[in-house]
Amino acid sequence: MTLVLLRPLLTMQWENFSDKYQGYEQQIDRQIEVYTQDNRQQMEDIIEQQLNAYVWETAAQMGLDCEAEVETELRDGVLQPVSVRLYTDYNELLSERISRELGIAPEQQHWGGSK
Repeated sequence: MTLVLLRPLLTMQWENFSDKYQGYEQQIDRQIEVYTQDNRQQMEDIIEQQLNAYVWETAAQMGLDCEAEVETELRDGVLQPVSVRLYTDYNELLSERISRELGIAPEQQHWGGSK
């Protein structure tokens, strides 16, 4: 009885099974990479939106009407602000706060223009 149950396993072609498994494993790895990239992009978008809102709120507290587009970059596995486009005239106090609080150097702050 045991032989009858085990016979299909004994006659199975393990090479084909191994090849199919490796193919599936590669497909799974590719799909995980796609999901990881999508997730990373969504997180980047959310963080940039929040930073944009932060700059806008900071400017509004100073009585300024200002829209901003903050650009981020992945450094040592952490998303960090690296530059900002501000759609308003230059304001020294806002520039200093952006530099101090977000770590964006004055030379990476681009002022003026319209959106």
